[in-house]
Amino acid sequence: MKPTQTFLFFLAVGLLLLLTSVVKQNFENNVLLATLQFPSPKDIFAIPEDNNQKLIRSIAKLDSTFNEKEIEKIDTAAIRKRLDSLLTLQKKIQFPGGDKSSLYGFFSKAKTERVRVMHYGDSQIEGERITAQIRDKMQRLWGGGGPGLFPVIPVAPKLSVIVETTGEWYRKVGFGPRDTTIKHNLYGPLMSYAIYNDKDTSEHKIIISPNAKAYATAKNFDKFLIYYGLMEGKCSYTISQENQILKSGVLEPVKWAYIEVSVSNQAPVNVTFKGNSPMIYALSLEKWGKGVIVDNIPMRGASGTDFTKQNKSFFRSTLQTFQPGLLILQFGGNVLPYLDDEKECKNYGRWISSQLKYLKSLLPETAILFIGPSDMSTKINGEYQTYPLLECVRDELKKAALENGCMFWDMYLNMGGYNSMINWVEADPPLAGKDYTHFTLSGTKKISEMLWQAIENEYKEFQMTNKNSYQKLNKE
Repeated sequence: MKPTQTFLFFLAVGLLLLLTSVVKQNFENNVLLATLQFPSPKDIFAIPEDNNQKLIRSIAKLDSTFNEKEIEKIDTAAIRKRLDSLLTLQKKIQFPGGDKSSLYGFFSKAKTERVRVMHYGDSQIEGERITAQIRDKMQRLWGGGGPGLFPVIPVAPKLSVIVETTGEWYRKVGFGPRDTTIKHNLYGPLMSYAIYNDKDTSEHKIIISPNAKAYATAKNFDKFLIYYGLMEGKCSYTISQENQILKSGVLEPVKWAYIEVSVSNQAPVNVTFKGNSPMIYALSLEKWGKGVIVDNIPMRGASGTDFTKQNKSFFRSTLQTFQPGLLILQFGGNVLPYLDDEKECKNYGRWISSQLKYLKSLLPETAILFIGPSDMSTKINGEYQTYPLLECVRDELKKAALENGCMFWDMYLNMGGYNSMINWVEADPPLAGKDYTHFTLSGTKKISEMLWQAIENEYKEFQMTNKNSYQKLNKE
């Protein structure tokens, strides 16, 4: 072959190899799908940045004292040491202006009083993921018992309690797509309620049983409550255990009220209704006396922007019934698939800021901890990678929390940062599901332990601060 022919042959082979290298093959429903992707010169000649480098860059962005030239020197020992120190700091709970008084106030109440923690979140906390483990840690440390508030119709099975019903029951929610036939926005503390078909004149029952798989602290209860409202008419009720009536009566029209009764934790609690259906806002199993009650309030599909859509006076009155010492808010993941650019990301941060202002106005004495989203992966060029705007969302949520006097905990960094979800999915046993979004039971235990460690470290510092103050007072 002539030199020109040889050159053209090798050029053609090279182009063919380049073309096949960017054909991504995927199987969906056992059908082979192939897509052609054409890399830019930058993609071809750029040296790929590994996950560790990307994590370091994302950490460096959190400290405004870093400049681009310093970030380029990430392999130097001094810069790495500084970054490691920054990473350790950022994994802790972040406080507005370093002010820890709101959390310390919660700690003071938890030690000596009856105090409530309300954990609102998206589907990441369904089935009491994270909440159950944190509840157990808190109740072991400060006392209390029971699973706290739960709905008649849970969107996912609860770890701590089993709820069964007879008759036709319906769940109505105050977030996401609304039922347009409902002309009010009275949804209560769980942002939802249950009603039954009262055209059916037979009895409607709720049977509540502790789950054998629950933590021992969650099964340690002796008090049962029903939070309800009744629009019109009358409704008779009976609460019983083992065929023994514990309480009965007639409900009359009211916006917000509750019934409480002592119960045993050794047998199912049976509630029977007959007549006009009340709106059952929540049920609760608790321990009489001082200690901690921790509620799990999952809102599937929610982004954390629905609090201001509630009837303000009604929502305030329901929350003030409980006087929570701590609100934990865990949102952000549901918006990621729908954000196109940083402008939309910043808009979301402003929406969350308005929600936090609203909640602070309703509960000015309550500490609020915002938990940022976990790492989440989506397919980019056929490979799972962290959502491009995840760090932007995390940064905007952190900004909103701290500017409104709330605390912030960075779940993304604690998981490992960029592309850490892939490692969690591929771990043995798996720490996250194949949706590259939700934790498995093992993953839930791991991330919950990280969160609890962050809370416990602050509690130890609180104890030491109090001890030092006491010793100083004695010396004076």
